Amino acid sequence: HVKGREGARAPSLDDARKTAVLELRRYKLVKRLRHQLALKCGQLQVKPPLLVFERWLARAMLEDGDDAVPTPMFPAVDAEGGLAQDLRRAGAEDAAAAAAADELAAQAGAIAGKVTEARGDDDDGEEAAAGKKD
Repeated sequence: HVKGREGARAPSLDDARKTAVLELRRYKLVKRLRHQLALKCGQLQVKPPLLVFERWLARAMLEDGDDAVPTPMFPAVDAEGGLAQDLRRAGAEDAAAAAAADELAAQAGAIAGKVTEARGDDDDGEEAAAGKKD
């Protein structure tokens, strides 16, 4: 056995199903947040900068405390104004970029809370379908 894995077992079918449903939900919500970022760039009349979401997430992960990234993939802060700076660099005005970054961070925090909810408005029936296949 590999050291430290002597008693480890594969997850049960039910546990694996729950984990898969949670990750599918997280994927959908991250996709929604990325879409919100793209819409905000459209409102600011700028092309979304390359890797803007990834840079925003990385900066938030480097922040001290758990509030910056309350759940994986959802940056709930604009760490050191980095997202606003990326938007300004793309051509947005200073005040509009800062307001957009704050709004997006608030949306990310709200969306992050939906990851562990029982059901949300992102549900398209895949959870029920996943539960029926045995």
